[in-house]
Amino acid sequence: MGQSGKEIGQKYMHILQQYLNETTQLPVGSNGMLNMSKIAADAGVPRQSLYKNPRMKTLLEDARKSRGIPSLPAVKTASSKSSTGAVKSGAATEHPTKQRQMERRIIQLEQKNAVLVAENAELRQQLVALRQQMGREDMTIQTGRRIPEPPRHA
Repeated sequence: MGQSGKEIGQKYMHILQQYLNETTQLPVGSNGMLNMSKIAADAGVPRQSLYKNPRMKTLLEDARKSRGIPSLPAVKTASSKSSTGAVKSGAATEHPTKQRQMERRIIQLEQKNAVLVAENAELRQQLVALRQQMGREDMTIQTGRRIPEPPRHA
Protein backbone atom coordinates (compact mmCIF):
# COMPACT_ATOMS: atom_id res chain seq x y z
CA MET A 1 0.00 0.00 0.00
CA GLY A 2 1.01 3.61 -0.58
CA GLN A 3 1.62 6.23 2.04
CA SER A 4 -1.23 8.18 3.59
CA GLY A 5 -1.56 11.91 3.08
CA LYS A 6 -0.47 12.51 6.65
CA GLU A 7 2.70 10.45 6.17
CA ILE A 8 3.51 12.25 2.93
CA GLY A 9 2.94 15.61 4.65
CA GLN A 10 5.29 14.62 7.48
CA LYS A 11 7.89 13.51 4.93
CA TYR A 12 7.67 16.88 3.14
CA MET A 13 7.82 18.65 6.49
CA HIS A 14 11.04 16.79 7.36
CA ILE A 15 12.55 17.59 3.92
CA LEU A 16 11.66 21.29 4.29
CA GLN A 17 13.10 21.36 7.83
CA GLN A 18 16.40 19.94 6.52
CA TYR A 19 16.45 22.48 3.69
CA LEU A 20 15.86 25.39 6.08
CA ASN A 21 18.57 24.12 8.45
CA GLU A 22 21.10 23.89 5.59
CA THR A 23 20.42 27.30 4.02
CA THR A 24 21.19 30.68 5.46
CA GLN A 25 19.55 32.75 2.72
CA LEU A 26 16.04 32.11 1.45
CA PRO A 27 15.20 33.01 -2.15
CA VAL A 28 13.31 36.28 -2.40
CA GLY A 29 11.33 37.55 -5.39
CA SER A 30 11.46 41.02 -6.92
CA ASN A 31 8.64 42.12 -4.61
CA GLY A 32 10.68 41.28 -1.51
CA MET A 33 8.55 38.26 -0.60
CA LEU A 34 9.71 34.68 -0.24
CA ASN A 35 9.95 32.96 -3.61
CA MET A 36 7.82 29.90 -2.83
CA SER A 37 8.42 28.27 -6.22
CA LYS A 38 12.20 28.46 -5.80
CA ILE A 39 12.02 27.21 -2.20
CA ALA A 40 9.85 24.26 -3.27
CA ALA A 41 12.18 23.40 -6.16
CA ASP A 42 15.34 23.71 -4.03
CA ALA A 43 13.87 21.69 -1.15
CA GLY A 44 12.33 19.07 -3.44
CA VAL A 45 8.75 19.38 -2.18
CA PRO A 46 5.59 20.27 -4.11
CA ARG A 47 4.90 24.00 -4.11
CA GLN A 48 1.27 23.52 -3.08
CA SER A 49 2.44 21.83 0.13
CA LEU A 50 4.02 25.12 1.17
CA TYR A 51 0.63 26.82 0.85
CA LYS A 52 -1.71 24.06 2.06
CA ASN A 53 0.16 22.37 4.90
CA PRO A 54 -0.33 24.56 8.01
CA ARG A 55 2.77 23.20 9.75
CA MET A 56 4.90 23.97 6.69
CA LYS A 57 3.42 27.48 6.52
CA THR A 58 4.29 28.01 10.17
CA LEU A 59 7.81 26.67 9.62
CA LEU A 60 8.34 29.00 6.65
CA GLU A 61 6.90 31.95 8.59
CA ASP A 62 9.32 31.30 11.45
CA ALA A 63 12.22 31.01 8.99
CA ARG A 64 11.13 34.25 7.31
CA LYS A 65 11.05 36.10 10.63
CA SER A 66 14.38 34.68 11.82
CA ARG A 67 16.07 35.81 8.60
CA GLY A 68 14.49 39.28 8.67
CA ILE A 69 12.50 38.96 5.45
CA PRO A 70 9.45 41.25 5.49
CA SER A 71 5.93 39.87 5.22
CA LEU A 72 3.54 40.91 2.42
CA PRO A 73 1.86 43.79 4.32
CA ALA A 74 5.27 45.08 5.43
CA VAL A 75 6.53 45.04 1.85
CA LYS A 76 3.48 46.95 0.63
CA THR A 77 3.76 49.41 3.51
CA ALA A 78 7.40 50.08 2.73
CA SER A 79 6.68 50.65 -0.94
CA SER A 80 3.70 52.91 -0.25
CA LYS A 81 5.69 54.92 2.31
CA SER A 82 8.53 55.43 -0.13
CA SER A 83 6.26 56.33 -3.03
CA THR A 84 3.77 58.60 -1.23
CA GLY A 85 5.65 59.68 1.87
CA ALA A 86 2.55 58.97 3.96
CA VAL A 87 2.26 56.29 6.63
CA LYS A 88 -0.29 53.79 5.35
CA SER A 89 -0.65 50.04 5.77
CA GLY A 90 -0.44 47.93 2.64
CA ALA A 91 -3.84 46.36 3.15
CA ALA A 92 -5.50 49.72 3.76
CA THR A 93 -4.11 51.33 0.60
CA GLU A 94 -4.33 48.48 -1.89
CA HIS A 95 -7.98 47.50 -1.74
CA PRO A 96 -9.74 50.86 -1.22
CA THR A 97 -7.75 52.43 -4.07
CA LYS A 98 -8.66 49.60 -6.39
CA GLN A 99 -12.25 49.73 -5.17
CA ARG A 100 -12.45 53.48 -5.85
CA GLN A 101 -11.03 52.94 -9.33
CA MET A 102 -13.62 50.25 -10.00
CA GLU A 103 -16.44 52.47 -8.68
CA ARG A 104 -15.29 55.34 -10.93
CA ARG A 105 -15.16 52.96 -13.87
CA ILE A 106 -18.69 51.73 -13.11
CA ILE A 107 -19.99 55.31 -12.93
CA GLN A 108 -18.31 56.15 -16.25
CA LEU A 109 -19.78 53.06 -17.89
CA GLU A 110 -23.26 53.82 -16.51
CA GLN A 111 -23.05 57.38 -17.86
CA LYS A 112 -21.88 56.13 -21.24
CA ASN A 113 -24.68 53.58 -21.24
CA ALA A 114 -27.27 56.30 -20.47
CA VAL A 115 -25.98 58.37 -23.40
CA LEU A 116 -26.16 55.37 -25.71
CA VAL A 117 -29.69 54.47 -24.55
CA ALA A 118 -30.85 58.05 -25.22
CA GLU A 119 -29.17 58.06 -28.63
CA ASN A 120 -30.74 54.69 -29.43
CA ALA A 121 -34.23 55.99 -28.53
CA GLU A 122 -33.71 59.07 -30.72
CA LEU A 123 -32.54 56.92 -33.64
CA ARG A 124 -35.58 54.66 -33.26
CA GLN A 125 -37.86 57.73 -33.47
CA GLN A 126 -36.03 58.90 -36.58
CA LEU A 127 -36.39 55.44 -38.09
CA VAL A 128 -40.17 55.46 -37.49
CA ALA A 129 -40.45 58.94 -39.06
CA LEU A 130 -38.40 57.87 -42.10
CA ARG A 131 -40.50 54.75 -42.58
CA GLN A 132 -43.68 56.84 -42.47
CA GLN A 133 -42.20 59.29 -44.97
CA MET A 134 -41.24 56.42 -47.29
CA GLY A 135 -44.77 55.05 -47.01
CA ARG A 136 -46.24 58.44 -47.97
CA GLU A 137 -43.85 58.71 -50.93
CA ASP A 138 -44.82 55.20 -52.10
CA MET A 139 -48.51 56.13 -51.88
CA THR A 140 -47.83 59.34 -53.83
CA ILE A 141 -46.12 57.34 -56.56
CA GLN A 142 -48.90 54.74 -56.71
CA THR A 143 -51.88 57.10 -56.55
CA GLY A 144 -50.43 60.22 -58.05
CA ARG A 145 -51.83 62.19 -55.15
CA ARG A 146 -49.68 63.92 -52.60
CA ILE A 147 -50.20 62.65 -49.04
CA PRO A 148 -49.62 65.46 -46.55
CA GLU A 149 -47.44 64.92 -43.54
CA PRO A 150 -49.48 64.53 -40.35
CA PRO A 151 -49.31 67.43 -37.89
CA ARG A 152 -46.60 67.12 -35.28
CA HIS A 153 -47.55 66.99 -31.64
CA ALA A 154 -45.21 68.81 -29.34
